[in-house]
Amino acid sequence: MISGDNISYVGGTATFADKNVGTGKTVTATGLSLSGTDAGNYTVNSTATALADITPAPLTIRADNKSKIYGQALPSLTATYLGLVPGDTSSSLSGTLVCTTTAVVLSPVSGSPYPITCSGQTSTNYNITYTPER
Repeated sequence: MISGDNISYVGGTATFADKNVGTGKTVTATGLSLSGTDAGNYTVNSTATALADITPAPLTIRADNKSKIYGQALPSLTATYLGLVPGDTSSSLSGTLVCTTTAVVLSPVSGSPYPITCSGQTSTNYNITYTPER
């Protein structure tokens, strides 16, 4: 572009070949065009390719708070996933979520809450942080 010309890119969509983490991944842009008073003096390819990186997204897996009645069985221990990208679910991760607690059926009622911790899932697309519940 020549200095002082009024021109800019408009429209277009850029997409990666896939959504997985990686370096030097091909990105294809389509539907590119120019606008501005001097756009007629230039041509642009409506399709272009470039290389870019996809880095892992942060994901927190937080143990859910639970309660129980003394002498009764422990409730099912679960977790909440914070940061999954649209279209992903917990089943998009590898491994099996395992949540545990130090509480047992006859744990005393008084005292500190019993911690619940989770682990077991991995993914190359996420940097996973496990957060315990207390």
